[in-house]
Amino acid sequence: MDITMDQHDGIRLVNLSGMLTSDTSESVRARVQSWYEQQDCPNVVFDLSRLDFMDSTGLGVLMAILKMINEKSGQMRIASMQKKPSTLLSITRAYRVLDIYDTVDAAFASFQNQADETKAE
Repeated sequence: MDITMDQHDGIRLVNLSGMLTSDTSESVRARVQSWYEQQDCPNVVFDLSRLDFMDSTGLGVLMAILKMINEKSGQMRIASMQKKPSTLLSITRAYRVLDIYDTVDAAFASFQNQADETKAE
């Protein structure tokens, strides 16, 4: 499991590659949580374009991260999922809870669109 984290335009970007399983989930959760608590922008996009496989423990970690982000008044987006992780989200119906986008650019744009709608109100 490889994880890289960066920040663009006030939004955090987490890239996961490899397999998010019971063997790697805890280290991913700990690294993301530590990084998230050190930064000042609440919104996060997870780029899963290079995540080959995710089991239920990996999904549980994503849900725990989502809860942490929501508790800090932030929002999380999932982008560019491959087939196997997407199948898991379909089977578990986790797509009802997660905001999923086809591309990282679309996920980033959704934050801008949301900001524009808030200004219009």
